[in-house]
Amino acid sequence: MLIPKARKQGITTLIQALFFERLYNNDHEEAAVVAHNAESSSYIFQISRRFYDFLPQDMQRGLKYSAKTELEYIEPHGSKYMVMTARSGDALAKGTTPTLFHGSEVANWADSGQDPWKAWTSIASSIPDHHETAIILESTANGRDPFFYRMCMGAIKGDNDYEVVFLPWYLNDKYTREITDSGWRITQEEDHIKGEILDTEGYLISDEQFEYRRWCIKNKCGGEVGIWDRYYPATLRDAFAVSEKRFFPEAVKKHYRESVAPPKVVGDMGISEGGYPVFDPNKHGSLHVWEKPISREKYVIAVDVSEGIPGGDYHSAYVLKRSSIEAVAALSCLVDADELVDQLYRLGLWYNKAVIAPENNHNPEVCRRLSYHMRYPNVYWQRDINNPRSKANRPGWNTNVKTRREMLDVLKMVTRQHLLRIYDEGFVEEMEDFAWNVNTRKWQATPGKHDDRIMAMAIGLMLLDLSPYKDRSDRLRPKVEDGFSRYKEFESYWKKHSGSNKKTGRLTFG
Repeated sequence: MLIPKARKQGITTLIQALFFERLYNNDHEEAAVVAHNAESSSYIFQISRRFYDFLPQDMQRGLKYSAKTELEYIEPHGSKYMVMTARSGDALAKGTTPTLFHGSEVANWADSGQDPWKAWTSIASSIPDHHETAIILESTANGRDPFFYRMCMGAIKGDNDYEVVFLPWYLNDKYTREITDSGWRITQEEDHIKGEILDTEGYLISDEQFEYRRWCIKNKCGGEVGIWDRYYPATLRDAFAVSEKRFFPEAVKKHYRESVAPPKVVGDMGISEGGYPVFDPNKHGSLHVWEKPISREKYVIAVDVSEGIPGGDYHSAYVLKRSSIEAVAALSCLVDADELVDQLYRLGLWYNKAVIAPENNHNPEVCRRLSYHMRYPNVYWQRDINNPRSKANRPGWNTNVKTRREMLDVLKMVTRQHLLRIYDEGFVEEMEDFAWNVNTRKWQATPGKHDDRIMAMAIGLMLLDLSPYKDRSDRLRPKVEDGFSRYKEFESYWKKHSGSNKKTGRLTFG
C-alpha cells in the first residue's frame, strides 16, 4: 500500500499499532520499519515501546532483547521488531526476513545522499513473497522525487501491484479554526477548490477549514501557497506539484493532460529490400506515431540531441505537421550518434523529406553525418534570428542565450493559446517538472528530471515560423534552402573545426 498524505494524520501511529498487535498474537514474525533519519527512527520505536510498556503486567510477554532500535520476544513466541534508517543503502535489512514492513517518509529517503532505489531493492528482496506479508510506504510528498512519486504513478497506471490511498488535509478534523471576522468571505480560489473537491470526492470543505488554511499559510508557510500544497495537499496533483516557480500555468497543464492519447502504432524505422524507409512495428520501439505521413503534407522534425552523459537526457525528436501545428510522431531513445542519424534519415524520408533540425550545441556529429555522410536533402541551416538577411553558415539548430529565450517565449505563447496539438504523455510529464532554477537562473527541468522533449518541441515551433518577433515581410524572408545548397559553407565550417589532412587535402573528422 502507498499512502501519500498531508502532515500529522496519525498514520505512523496507526501502522505501529497494527504491527504491534500482529507481532503480539503471532509467533516468529518480524516487523521492520525504515525511516529517513535516525531521529525519526528513534521516535517511531518509542511508539511501539510505549504500547508494550502500557500493557497490563500479566499480559506483557517476556523480552529476549530490547534496545533503542530493536525489540524481540523470548521463545517460543520469538517475534521481533526492528527500526532502521534509509542511510544503510543496499545493505538495508540483509540477514532479516520481515513479514511486515513500514517505510516512513519515503519521499525523503534520498535526503541522506543515498539512492532510495538501492535501499528499497535491498529491503524488498528480504520480504517473503506470500499473501500474509504487508508492505506500507507512507510519506508527505516531496515534489516529484525519484522514488515515491514513481511508485505512486506506477500504481495508478497499473505498472505495479500497489494500491494508492491518498489522505488529504481536509479529512483531519483538527485542521479547523474559528472565524472571528464578521466580514469573512470565501475567495475565488477557495471557491474553486471547494467545488472541485465536492465534484470529485463528494466532500464539502467548511468555511472553518478554509480559515485554518489561511492562518496556516500566513503563519507556517511564509505566505507561500505552494508550500501549503506540498505539506497539506487537497489532491494528488497538489501533493506532487513542483514547489519552485513553474513555467506552465496549471490551466495549460490541465488542458494537455486531457489531450494525452496512446499512439496508434509503436516501432522503429527500418529499410525495405528495395532500400526504401519503412515503419517496423515493435511494441518496445522508440518511435510513437499518432498519424502516418499524408501525401503532399509538409513536416518538420526537431531534434534535441543528448550530451551522452550517464543519467542525462534522452535523444528526443518530434515530427510536426505544418498545416495544423500538430505533433504526429515522437522519437525518444538513448543510442549512439550513428544509430540516431539512421533513424532520423529514414524518418525524414518517410515524412515526405521533412526538414530536419538537430540541435548542434553538444554533439555536432549528428549534423555532420546527416548532412555530409548521409546527404539528407533537407537539413535545416540556421540564421541569426535577429537578422533575417544573414547568411546560413551552420547546419542544425543552435540553442544559445538569445535563441533559448525566444524559443521558450514561443512555446509559452503557443501552449497558452492551445494552438499546439500534442498527445505525448512524456511531454506532459516534463511540463510538470519545468521550473525556474535560482542557481542557474534559467528555466529547466528540476533536479533528477528531464526536459529533452520540451526543448525539442521549442525547436520545432521555431521551425514553423511561429515567432512573433520575426519580420514576416517577403522582402526579408530568407529563401528555403536544403543541405546541398550550402555545401561549400558546410565544408569550410568543418574544415575549420575538425582540421585537415595535409597529405591528401581531404577533410578528416575526429
